[in-house]
Formats: sequence, structure tokens, C-alpha cells
Amino acid sequence: MREIAKKANVTLPTIPYHFGAKNNLYREAATDAIKLGIDYEKLFKDNCEIDYTNKQQVSNALFGIINSLGDSLCRKEFTHQTDLICQALFCHDLVLQRALIDVFDLFEIPFLKFMDKAGIKYTDEDKAFWLVFIWSQMLFYVSAREFICVDLDMDEIPPPFYERLAWKTAHMLCLEFGLPNPVI
Repeated sequence: MREIAKKANVTLPTIPYHFGAKNNLYREAATDAIKLGIDYEKLFKDNCEIDYTNKQQVSNALFGIINSLGDSLCRKEFTHQTDLICQALFCHDLVLQRALIDVFDLFEIPFLKFMDKAGIKYTDEDKAFWLVFIWSQMLFYVSAREFICVDLDMDEIPPPFYERLAWKTAHMLCLEFGLPNPVI
């Protein structure tokens, strides 16, 4: 909320008046978290300079993309935004979900370019499934971190846990695409 107040050049107590309703504020906060919290250009640039004819490199790049997304979502300073995005993703507010879909284009557009370069054919239904699968897996597990810590009797989840999650997610997509398993 402070970021939104700063961007809008208003005081924090006047935010609800400027946005009209709590839902509008929530929508703005969730979409800003997705837009501003992750460097999508760097995420894809760091992982996509590969030989697209080499299927193993494509698999490894897919893992790298998903792992980088997970690293971004589980950063300590970003976890409250991850929780907000997760709540928005799994809510029943269609207006908010439409707003999220528009913002998820920041990931979707370069992801589909990656798929096209790799020669992976897809339908609109395939595309929707893959993107929902990636985001829901990463957000769900990052958001469930306290539950996992209690279950494992830990103070903090070690990074290999998220790397394993990224590998499992990439593995499922590689099966779907007919690609070899990613090599870490």
C-alpha cells in the first residue's frame, strides 16, 4: 500500500478514498506485485541463450526459467507479495483474475517465444494449461512455506526444496513436450 501511495503521490490514509474500494486497492496491489517484483526480461535472457535444436538444452533452459521464477517468488523480501498473488489467483473474484491474466502476459509472451523457438507446437488450451500449471505450482508451494516448515520442523525452507519443485514442474512439462528430463 505504501508503494501505491508513493506512486500516486497521496498519503497512506487517503488510499482507500483514491481507489474507491478495498477490492480495487487489492487488485492494484496484486497486479503491481507481479509487474514490479520480478525481472522477467532477465529471467528469460539468462536462460534462453541456447541452441534450440538441442532438446537437452531446451529442457535445461525450461528448468532454468521455472527455477528463476521460483527464486524470485521465494525471496524473503517478496514473500508477502507472493502471498497476495496466491490469494488473488485462487479467489473467486473474476475481475481480479482478469487483471492477473493481463499482468501474467509479462511471463507468457517471452515463454511462448521460447516455445516457438524450441519448435514446440501448442493450442490455446495447451498454452493456458502450461501457464496455469507453472504459476499455480510455484505460487502454491511458496505460499505454503510456513506449513512446510512446521511439517519439517524447520525455521526456513532450504533452497534445494524450491529447486526440486522447479525440477518436478519442468519434468512434467518436458514429458508433455516430448523433451528429455532437465539436467541440473
